[in-house]
Amino acid sequence: MPGWQHARMSNFNRVSMGINDEPDQVDDGLSRIMRQLGHLPKEQNKTELSPEELAQQVELRDFAVMEELRKRVASIVTDAQTAELLKPWYKVFCKRPCFNDAYLQAFNRPNVQLVDTDGKGVTGLTESSVVVGNSHYDVDCLIFATGFEIGTAY
Repeated sequence: MPGWQHARMSNFNRVSMGINDEPDQVDDGLSRIMRQLGHLPKEQNKTELSPEELAQQVELRDFAVMEELRKRVASIVTDAQTAELLKPWYKVFCKRPCFNDAYLQAFNRPNVQLVDTDGKGVTGLTESSVVVGNSHYDVDCLIFATGFEIGTAY
């Protein structure tokens, strides 16, 4: 790995661990979230907080980060009903945050439809469609994305 890539990866790892003593050289959606989660008001020193107070501050930061993500969805997705269904109402790393600049914009295209399974998931698959409830949705390509892992040594 070239030196500059190693330096950026090291910087990203430090930011991801809450070590914010240097500029974020990656400055992507994930590293911005990690910086926001680790930020406490300057007047508060983490070492002076009780575990309960620190947990409360972390909870408030998590809510603030998720509120920013919900505002981003509302500002990009033009159909209000679709935007509402896409807004994340869970903690920040409960599901994979999506930062790709084309993801939310795709829901504004006439050939893209959000299929809400109401938490029940996909009922089945056929050779050419995905089945949700009693409805079949024709697809050309199906991509399974089953989750993500963060914070472990691979």
